[in-house]
Amino acid sequence: MGQFHLGEFVNRFRHGSLVMKLPDSEAAKIPTVLFGTINGSIGVIASLPQEQFQFLNRLQVRQHCSCLA
Repeated sequence: MGQFHLGEFVNRFRHGSLVMKLPDSEAAKIPTVLFGTINGSIGVIASLPQEQFQFLNRLQVRQHCSCLA
């Protein structure tokens, strides 16, 4: 369970994806939920494997540090 502040009101949640997933790809195994806001924004919530989360988290931290330098 987690919490995330969008700053907007979400009015729809739907299971699905914005792209076609090939049955034998790694992406096909990741469950996703799409959401739409009252301002027209579209987002996705995905449950990532721990290894992929750690990689993306390190990438985010390094990009943030390089922007500050």
